[in-house]
Amino acid sequence: MKNLFFVLVAVVFTTTILSAQFEFGLRAGMSTQDVNTTELQIANDFSDLRVSLTDASYGYPVGIYGQLKTGFLTISPEVILNSNSYSFRLQKFSEEGSTDKIVEDKYQYIDIPLLFGLKLGPLRAYAGPEVHYFLNSYGKLAHENGFSEQVSQLNYGAIAGAGLNLGKVRFDLRYEFNFSDFEDHIMFE
Repeated sequence: MKNLFFVLVAVVFTTTILSAQFEFGLRAGMSTQDVNTTELQIANDFSDLRVSLTDASYGYPVGIYGQLKTGFLTISPEVILNSNSYSFRLQKFSEEGSTDKIVEDKYQYIDIPLLFGLKLGPLRAYAGPEVHYFLNSYGKLAHENGFSEQVSQLNYGAIAGAGLNLGKVRFDLRYEFNFSDFEDHIMFE
């Protein structure tokens, strides 16, 4: 009976400490991407084709996070649904004339970062690796004559950022970089 009492006290004590040291919640935000805007020009004997990125719209990441705190150190795993859209301008010049049109592509990923950080009062700084799992794309560029896309199912990157806690609300500003270029998945012939 005495041992059972000590086990119950240890479980309650451990649960209390862990609940004070671990938090979780919802994450929502807005993102934008810095992508290559260099125009691609493709020429053959019969026509010229120019492709350029005209707009990288804002994305809206939504997900969940957890944060384990030990002193001033933190470990934060996250699972985030991220969606972005891009507009491409296609200009085709041939003997028959020229065409100019805008096509829009949308991409959805599950992002899984694991962030290691420092917490000093309400301020946080963090960095860590991230995995991007491709879900699907709603693209029109791949359906254009001669274009195709080969999206890699997994991509890797890293995140560095800083945050501010105001009560139960957290504000973060982060920079994400990928180890592969976004444009690498678009192929022409």
